[in-house]
Amino acid sequence: MTLISCWRNSAIQTGLIVWVFWVSVPVGNFAQELGDASVDDRMLRRLIDRVVADPEHSESWRMLGKLYRKQGHWNNAEECLEMAIKVGPENAAAHFDLGEFALQRDDVERANFHFSQVHLIAPSSGYAERLVEMGISPQEATGGKKTNGLPAVSLDEFADLSLQLRESGEFDLVIDEINNFDSSYEVDRRFNQVHPSDVQKEFFGSIESGFLYNSNVTLAPISRFVSNVEAASAQFFANPSLEWTAVRSDWGRFGPIARGQFTINENQLSAFNLASFQPGGFFEKDISTGSDPRLARLEYTYSLDFFGGDRLGDRHSITGSMMYIHPAARIDYVYTSIAYSQFTDDSQTPEVDSLDGTTLSVGAARFFLFDNFRLPTMTIGADLESADTKGSNFRYHSVRGYLDSTFVLPLNWTLIPSAAIGYRHFPDFTGGVNRDVLTGRLGAKLRRQLSANSSVALIIDYDRYSSDNELFDAHRFTTGIVFAYIH
Repeated sequence: MTLISCWRNSAIQTGLIVWVFWVSVPVGNFAQELGDASVDDRMLRRLIDRVVADPEHSESWRMLGKLYRKQGHWNNAEECLEMAIKVGPENAAAHFDLGEFALQRDDVERANFHFSQVHLIAPSSGYAERLVEMGISPQEATGGKKTNGLPAVSLDEFADLSLQLRESGEFDLVIDEINNFDSSYEVDRRFNQVHPSDVQKEFFGSIESGFLYNSNVTLAPISRFVSNVEAASAQFFANPSLEWTAVRSDWGRFGPIARGQFTINENQLSAFNLASFQPGGFFEKDISTGSDPRLARLEYTYSLDFFGGDRLGDRHSITGSMMYIHPAARIDYVYTSIAYSQFTDDSQTPEVDSLDGTTLSVGAARFFLFDNFRLPTMTIGADLESADTKGSNFRYHSVRGYLDSTFVLPLNWTLIPSAAIGYRHFPDFTGGVNRDVLTGRLGAKLRRQLSANSSVALIIDYDRYSSDNELFDAHRFTTGIVFAYIH
């Protein structure tokens, strides 16, 4: 009995589904794969777990079919691709794959049917463009029917690229949605801008650059998508930031800002080279209340992310913050931020899988200055965040706390350990296994001040995302050397 016919006819328990998957592979070939502990075998196990956990997820069936096709298990491949279309009739990518499969079997009539569906469902997708390159025009494939302009499968090009890389042995499947960005980076950047009141700086600029080993290079600032294993690469990065106080008056200061995040990976992962452009503007005003000076700031930022030269999406965000400088040797920072993200690709079922939507964040941090030569500073902070996405699978509420401290070492070196812990709750997740995530981070920076404005540091960071749902259980390790200049 084949996999799909067994599944269709009996609606059996999860354990039997897994058993049917295993016995559907020829015993001799599978035993050899187990002995080799191959990448394909690890991926097969993970894909099987995924369709068992969520048998209505069309894209998982499609990728399982492509893997079986690669291994030469044609019947299993065909049935999985058909299942992808059964549970997701508007999965243009599955139609494309099944059309290619039919062509390989010289079934031209069937291939034309599935190719016509690609043009009808997703006429602007990369798959439709590939059909045109193959000489299959929309008019020929659809018989003159008018295309309806439905979007391509959610992040399909991203998933397809991931599969191609995995097939070349680069990394396994499992794409996670995580937020690794608490306000700790922003707090550090803002504290670096604090100067005595008699210092009037027209320009503030900084750049961090260096070389890293990153065990997962798939994370982008606005996407927060990351595969959970083996997306490792040596990596060059540069994070520039520039602010210009174009207007200064009694009622405040304002001007443009320009920031960015850029990475270059090894050739096999060049599709995840990141170019994130972040222009914007700010308005700030000094407020005197008693003996405590305060700095109020309103900032708008537009973020545009590209992966491998292809546009991933964009985000608009507005952040209001207040910084209190206390005479008792501490600085308090509070903020609230609202952001709207829009991704280039959307889901065939946006009510479930779309990440487009609004994120609201609030947070506070305190920066301590100690009268201790060996332990001069410490920062502690917390964030609350709520994401209201179109897709129910990505709506969440989270809380996160973090701290770091500075220890002075001989020869002008400082050690800055840091830690963070948080929890993210997904109240509307539709999968069979709870995907709530406990997040944690441990890191350290060994920094040497080269001059008043420049420094070099050795860094090591480990991020952990622990979930009962294996599809969302992930980790990331980063280490390398960072050069920084602040003006």
